[in-house]
Amino acid sequence: MKTIPSSNPGVALALCIMSLSAWAGPVTVEHAADAATISNGNLRVTFDTTRGTWCADALSDGTKLIAGAVSRVNDWSSAAPGASHQVESLETRDKLGTGRTLMVRSSVPGQPVLHLGITLYEDATCIVLGGGVRNVLNNEIRVMEFSPLSAARLFPDAREMKDPKTLGGVAGSGGNAVQGLTCNSPNNLLLTFTDGTRRWSMVAGGLTYHDFAKWADIAADAAGKPSLTANAKDQVGRRVTPGETYLPDDLFYIDLLTPDPFLALEQYGLAVRERQNARPNIYDFPTVCAWYVQEKTKGARINNTAGLVGEMDEVVKTGFLKYSPVALRLVPDSYGDITEQGWWDDEHWQKFGHYTKPYETSEKWCQAIRERGGLPFTYVQTGFVSHDYGKAFPGHILSNDISTLTQWHGVAYDYTDPEFQAHMKAVWGGLGRAGLAGVMFDYPETGWRHDGGFEDKKATTASAYRKIFELAREGLGPNGYLHERILGESAKEKSPPTPLVDVSVGLVDSQRVEGDTVDFHPGMVKRCALRWYKTRTLYTYDMDSKTFFEPREGQRPPLPAVRRQSILTMLYVTAGRVLLADSFRTLTPEMLLDMSRIYPIHRQPRSARPVDAFTPAGGNCPRVFDFAVNPDWHQLTLFNPDFKNKATIPVALSGEAVDGALGLDPQAEYYAYDFWNDRFLGRFKGSQMLEQELAASESRMISLHRVETNPQFISTNRHVMQGYVDLIDKPNWNGETKTLSGTSKVIGGETYKVVVACNGLKPAAASAANATARIESLAGTDDLAVLAIASQTNADAKWEIRFK
Repeated sequence: MKTIPSSNPGVALALCIMSLSAWAGPVTVEHAADAATISNGNLRVTFDTTRGTWCADALSDGTKLIAGAVSRVNDWSSAAPGASHQVESLETRDKLGTGRTLMVRSSVPGQPVLHLGITLYEDATCIVLGGGVRNVLNNEIRVMEFSPLSAARLFPDAREMKDPKTLGGVAGSGGNAVQGLTCNSPNNLLLTFTDGTRRWSMVAGGLTYHDFAKWADIAADAAGKPSLTANAKDQVGRRVTPGETYLPDDLFYIDLLTPDPFLALEQYGLAVRERQNARPNIYDFPTVCAWYVQEKTKGARINNTAGLVGEMDEVVKTGFLKYSPVALRLVPDSYGDITEQGWWDDEHWQKFGHYTKPYETSEKWCQAIRERGGLPFTYVQTGFVSHDYGKAFPGHILSNDISTLTQWHGVAYDYTDPEFQAHMKAVWGGLGRAGLAGVMFDYPETGWRHDGGFEDKKATTASAYRKIFELAREGLGPNGYLHERILGESAKEKSPPTPLVDVSVGLVDSQRVEGDTVDFHPGMVKRCALRWYKTRTLYTYDMDSKTFFEPREGQRPPLPAVRRQSILTMLYVTAGRVLLADSFRTLTPEMLLDMSRIYPIHRQPRSARPVDAFTPAGGNCPRVFDFAVNPDWHQLTLFNPDFKNKATIPVALSGEAVDGALGLDPQAEYYAYDFWNDRFLGRFKGSQMLEQELAASESRMISLHRVETNPQFISTNRHVMQGYVDLIDKPNWNGETKTLSGTSKVIGGETYKVVVACNGLKPAAASAANATARIESLAGTDDLAVLAIASQTNADAKWEIRFK
C-alpha cells in the first residue's frame, strides 16, 4: 500500500477521522512476541503473528468489533500452516490525515509473500486496508483477487442483533434496497442494528479504485452470527513477474464506530472523494438530447449541428439563459458495419449527416453554440468498431484480432494500446480545443473486457476501463463533463454482464441509473435516493431523459403541474441532473418557470438524507428527505411514490433519523413553509408530528426554520431550496437598528420574494440596492410579511427591512 503525501499536509480532514472522544489521539504501534498492535485511542487493531489473523476492538469499552480476520491473495492465506510473519511500522500521511501503517508480510514456502497494510489515522474511527504480493516464485503469477479482510467475525461481542438492516452500494442500473443481515454488494455496504439500547453501524467498501473493482459481503452462519469479507476482484487480473513486488493503490475503508448509519455512509463517501480525488462537475443546467427529441418524442429533427444551433436560438428566445446555461447533446449513433465510430472526426461526422453546413466542423459547431450561451455535448459508442476503421488499424483492436469483426460487439478497441491512446489523445484534444463541453459514453459495457487481450500485459479489466475516461479527461480538461451511460449490460453475446461498480470514480461526472426512457417512476427515485452519500460527492446521477408532456404517441398533452414539479424536485433532490426529451420550442412559460426553480444546483458535496429509508414506511421507496442547512434550518422534501392515489405522509420533527425523524429540538418551535404551493403551513413544536396530504406522485418542498425572538426569513420564491442557493448573505438581524438585512441573487424581470416572520414587530419600510423593494402582506396570516424585490437585470441585491 502506497503512502501518498497530502497536497495540504497540515490539514487533517474531518471525514472518517472524526474524533469520538477526548482520549482519541496519535497512532502508536507496539510489538510483542506473538502480536503487533496499532491503536489511535479509538481503535486497537492486533495482528496475531502465531495464527496469521487480526482483530479490532473499541478502546472505549473493549468491545470486540472484528475477530479472526484473514488476509488472502487468490487462494493464498496469511493463516496458512507454516506461515511466518514480519511486521513493520510506516508513517502515513495522505488526504485523510496523519497516521501509521502496520505492514505485515506473510511467508509460506512455495507461495508468494503476502502483504497486508493496516492504517489508522490520528483521531480516526476508520481502518484503511490494503494488500499485495511479492512474487518470490520462478514463474509469473496473476493476481485475480485479494482480500485484506476475509471471513472475519463481525461484532462478536454483541448479545443480540436486533432488527439488523443492510444497504448495498451498487452502481449503474443496480437496484438498491434496505434488507436483512446478509448482503453481498459491489463497492460498499452498510450494516446497522441495536444491541440493547445501543446502536451499532458498520460501513465497509472500496476507498480507491485503480486496478480492481471492490465488493463487500456479510454472510451468516447457522446460528445467525455474521462474518465480513471485503475483497478486490478482476476478471483478467494483474500479472506479477518473478521478483516483482505489487502493492496496488486499491484500498478498503472500514468504519465500525460511527453509530448513525447516515453519518457513517456520508463519512465514507467523503473519504472516497478525498482519496480518489473525485470532484464531479455539477450539471448546473438542463441538457437537451437531440436523439430523444427527434426519435422518442417525435419532435423537431435536430440531431445534427445545424439543427442544434437552431435549437439554441429557440433557447435564447425563451429567456431561460438568465437562470442557467443550456447544454445541447448531439448523438452521432449510426449503426451498421460502417459508422463514425473509431474515426470520431469531422470527415466521418459529416459523412453520416451529423455535421451539417454551415457548422460542418467541430470548431464551427462548438463556437456557434457557445456564442449563443450554450454548452455543446456529443456522444460516442465506447467500444463499437466501424469495420473500415478496424481493417485500417487492426493493431488498435484487442488482441490485434479482427477475425470476429462481422459480429455484433465482436471486437473492441484496446485502450491500453499506445498507438490507439495516441489516436484518442488527438481526438479528445482536438474536441477540447474546438470547445466541446462534454461527452456521453454509450455502451460502456463494450469497454469492460473480461476476456482481456490488452497490449499492456499488466493491465486489468478495471484499469483498462478507467483508461477510457482518463484519455477523455486529459483531452477535455478538468471542466469537461464525462457521462457513463449505464452499467449492468453485457459486452457481447454470452459474456457476463458488466459489474455494477464504481471503478470510474474520480474520472466520470455523471452515471446513468436507467435504460432508455422518457418516463419517471418511483424506482428511479429509490435507486438514486439510496445513494445520497455519493450524489454530488462522487457522481451526479442521471435518470435518463424526461418529458413535460404525456409520454405517448400522437397528441401529447402537458403533464399536470403537480407531476412536472415532482419530476423536477426529485431530480434535484436525489439525482442532480436534468436531461430533456423536449425541444425548448415546445416548452410553455409555466414549464420554463418551474424548471428555473431548480437552478442553480448547489455544488456542495452533500444531498438530502432519505430519513425513512430504514423504516417500513420507506421500504418500497423513501418518502421523507432531509437536508439540514444548519441545526436551525432544514429543507424537508416529501414524495408520494403512489402515482395513482393521494397519500398522507407524517414525519416526526424530533427523534433519530434512523427512525425516520428529523432530529429537531423538541423544546423549540419551527415555522414551516411549502414552496410549490406558496403556502404557510404553520408554527409547530419540535415535539410534534408534521403531517401532509400529498396528491398522487406529488413532491412537496418545505422549509423549516427554528422560531427566533426577532424577525427572520423563512422562505424565498426563487428556488426549491428556499434561500439556500439564492441568498448570498443569509439574513442578519440588528437589534439596535431593528433591521433585517441580506443579499439575494435576483433575476431580471421577475419579482423576487422573501417571506418574513415578524415575530411581534411591524415592518416599516424596505429598500434594496440595484433594485426596487416593497413590503406586502401575506394573506391569511397576522405575523408574516413578504419582501418583494424587482430588478430589470440579474443582480445581487443587498436589501434591508426596517421594523418598528
